[in-house]
Formats: sequence, structure tokens, C-alpha cells
Amino acid sequence: MFELNKKFNTIVEENEDISRNVRWKLDSFEWKNYFNYGKDNKISFDQLSGVVGIFGKNFSGKSSIFDSFIYTLYNSTSKSSRKNINVVNQNKDVAQGTINLTVGHNKYKIKRRTEKYTKRLHGKESKEARVILDFSKQDLASGEEQSLNGITRNQTDKAIRKSFGSVDDFLLTSYASQMGSLAFVEEGNTKRKEILAKF
Repeated sequence: MFELNKKFNTIVEENEDISRNVRWKLDSFEWKNYFNYGKDNKISFDQLSGVVGIFGKNFSGKSSIFDSFIYTLYNSTSKSSRKNINVVNQNKDVAQGTINLTVGHNKYKIKRRTEKYTKRLHGKESKEARVILDFSKQDLASGEEQSLNGITRNQTDKAIRKSFGSVDDFLLTSYASQMGSLAFVEEGNTKRKEILAKF
């Protein structure tokens, strides 16, 4: 039964755009110029285990750390949708985040760089941002490195979702913003069961 279950789960997962039940470990996160942060920011998680919390005074930048991480990983934030240009510090032209993750005997690296530029269209100028994304994997046993980039950035983002799941699943199961983790209590019976099943 276990073999059949494993076989058919593998077949189903191959056709899905999003991986489920992936246990990944965050090794480190480095970022510069996201939101109100400047350069040379790093958090190493090598010595940490279990639930990790960041505490500080109001408006000290706690949420910005997580939103910088979520943006680097998923090209999104925990808040309502915002343009890429809005994640870059208003006094800087370039922002960048680098995430190192481990899944089993593979080490993954995601690097997302966002650059401001001036767009000219029909005689009008507007500030926009372009995103450069690099996704790679290293086999810790053999040391072999492999690029997981797609032909386009959207395909690379899809490869990231295929490896680590969706931003919605991450926000629901792995990230709790203050009391946001209890929001499911307000849901109806059926929706609560759907949410709890994701855990």
C-alpha cells in the first residue's frame, strides 16, 4: 500500500505547479536596500531551530525583514499586492536579497535583484523596476552545481514554487504576523478543515 501511495503521489506531483509537504531549512538570508533598510543586512539561521521570532518596538522594521524574505523567495509580500518598485528603499536605485535553503542533501540559492529605471512611453516618463532572478542548486554529496533558471523570470519563479510551494501556503503554515495565525478561527467549518489540512 505504501509503495502504491508513493507511486501515485509522485505521478500527481509531477503534473502540479506547486510542491506540497516539502521540508526545507532556511540557512541564511542577506538583503540590502529593501523598504527602509540599507546595505549589509544578514541573518544566519544555522544555530537556530524550531520556531524563530523577531521582536522589537513598533515601526522598528520587523515586518520589513519578513517581507524582504518573502519578496526574495516568492516575488510577493505579506501585505496587499504592491509594485516591485515599492520594495526598493526610496533613496536607493537597487535592492537585492539572497536566500540559502537546504532540502535533504541539496542546497538551494535564490538571488533576486530589483533595479529602478525610468520608463518613457508616448512622451511620458514613469519610474519602474526590473527584476533579475537567479535560482541554483548544489548537491552537497557531490558538490555539483546546477542552474534551475527558466528561459524567462516567470518560468524561474514557477521553478521556485515547484521546489518550495506557494506564497499562500507559506503565509498560512510557516509565517505568523502578530495574531494573524489565529485568523482561521473566524472561518466556517469547511474552510477551517481545509486550512488545517495544509498543516
